[in-house]
Amino acid sequence: MIKSNRGAVRLFYLSAFLESLCFYAPVASLYRLEYGVSVFQITLIESVCFILSLLLEMPWGFVTARVGYKKTLLAAGALEVLAAVLFWRARGFGMFLAQRCVLAAAISGFSGCDVAYLCRLAGREQEHRVVGGYNAVGYGGLVAVGLLFPLARPLGYRGLAFLALAGTLGSVLLRLALPEIGAEPQDTLGLKEQAAALKKVLLGNRPFLAFVLCGAVLTEVEHTFTVFFASPAWAAAGISEQWYGLLNLALNLTGLAAGLCSARLARRAGPGRAVALCWALALGCCCALALGAGAAALLLALPLLRLAAESYRPFEQVFKNARTGCAGRAVALSAYNMAASVTGAAVGPLLGAGTGEGLQKGFAMGVCLLVPAALAAGICYKRMQKGNRTQ
Repeated sequence: MIKSNRGAVRLFYLSAFLESLCFYAPVASLYRLEYGVSVFQITLIESVCFILSLLLEMPWGFVTARVGYKKTLLAAGALEVLAAVLFWRARGFGMFLAQRCVLAAAISGFSGCDVAYLCRLAGREQEHRVVGGYNAVGYGGLVAVGLLFPLARPLGYRGLAFLALAGTLGSVLLRLALPEIGAEPQDTLGLKEQAAALKKVLLGNRPFLAFVLCGAVLTEVEHTFTVFFASPAWAAAGISEQWYGLLNLALNLTGLAAGLCSARLARRAGPGRAVALCWALALGCCCALALGAGAAALLLALPLLRLAAESYRPFEQVFKNARTGCAGRAVALSAYNMAASVTGAAVGPLLGAGTGEGLQKGFAMGVCLLVPAALAAGICYKRMQKGNRTQ
């Protein structure tokens, strides 16, 4: 990586850190309830946001191919600032719905574009390291919020939302100083030609597309278990609520460490063995959770599950970046992310339905989903390697 690009990567990291300082996160639902939105309306808004982000994923990819990475990042950042302003002043269902729709547009704009831009800056040899660092920076922001929240809490809900707005605005201003990256040859194709090229990339890499879908199962299981199932599991294990803040902090610190160590794991074990290790660790943790081995095992399994999933993520992101073919990075990455999001949307309700007979059943459902996904991922990876050798 050349020296100027190294500085740009650090600037991108700082921008991402400011963006992740969501000070209202610990009370996000309470904030909405306070300003006129019911729990049902919250879930309805989230569903609309998810659908809209999926619909906008591919159009943003084609836009990025036309205008470039930096302009796309700035446009998505401007939408994110608008969403932060709306959230700061929102009151009632209509304004909160509008805020999430704007945020969905921003999220779709960032999706794929951020990683593609970083990888172009870093070069092929440094891709894994910078992507892992990018993921770690996001968790670094969550850790900072967790540590600073007791000091910021007296500002009230509106004050917390304003702090998040300030961080988002600072993030966008920093992006103004990022260098522009020239277009790739694939980005000069017409819309129809690029769509045809994307179809060729996806259908010509069926094993890898299946590999991405398997990874989406792992990611969604980890997210559901560590975000939604963690607190009820701690309560069922008899852990006092006074420790929940520290336990969440430990989960975020684990995610940060995973992002920083993923590239080192790849160098020492090799990509194939490292990916297998991540899957094996995730399966072991989910089995421990499903068996209900007690508080000690619970306190160990959840952080290790996050360690496995967050160590795996940079591998998949680098693999996706290397398999964009003639469709162009932005368009192909948007397609891969959309496929993964659809898979994740299907997995989440299955895990939730499993809890109808108790939390342990939900954990057991995770094992039932992960086992075939892990086997399929292993088969797909071997086919991918075989395909690489024959090319």
